[in-house]
Amino acid sequence: NKYMLHPTVLLVAHGLLSAMEKHRGANSVVMLVSRVLSGEMDEATWRYTMHWRRLLKGLPLDSTRDFSIFVAILYPAARKEELQDLCLSYATHTTEPASASSALEFLVGRLLAKQEPRLRKWLKILKWKDTQHRNSFRRTEFLEIGSKLFPNIKRELVAEEYTLAAQRYGGERVPLEALAYVACCLDAMSIEVPPTEGGVEGTPRLKENPPEYSLQSAVRLI
Repeated sequence: NKYMLHPTVLLVAHGLLSAMEKHRGANSVVMLVSRVLSGEMDEATWRYTMHWRRLLKGLPLDSTRDFSIFVAILYPAARKEELQDLCLSYATHTTEPASASSALEFLVGRLLAKQEPRLRKWLKILKWKDTQHRNSFRRTEFLEIGSKLFPNIKRELVAEEYTLAAQRYGGERVPLEALAYVACCLDAMSIEVPPTEGGVEGTPRLKENPPEYSLQSAVRLI
């Protein structure tokens, strides 16, 4: 607005979207951002992965052992067998050396396939909560569920997340799957790296003021 460069901005945006569309099949992260920007997936999907990045900033990831520590912090409620299977899959199917980028690529691929542990958990919970079998929830219904399942998160934040999801669909109800991604965001935003000597061991803590992320940072972080 300040420099009246709207045509330039549009050209850059068009070039970026065209490039992502061209290469979306070669990289899961690019695929995710491309699908969110094109409206094929909910923005909460991208914002959920931002919490993975936040955790990785406080953790070294140079080996499969580091990956096992990372997923143990990321999924504190997961069964030991589930975490072991995840680590084995990462070691088996990841061709690149262990790193934060290869870990993100692996987990995003699981998320796109709807096989990511937290997404599977919340799909199961919300289906159980969907007693009327509508496969969707009204705002009041989701706020009631959220207040019980996320007692440490302010009701206003849960309402804001619902509103963001509802913008894509309109109407009075939001699909269950879309709200499962929202639940993933709410669940993950409260986890941080334990503050112990060495920086990797311990029990994950809840953050009082979880950070906010938006898709606007997607280009910078790809």
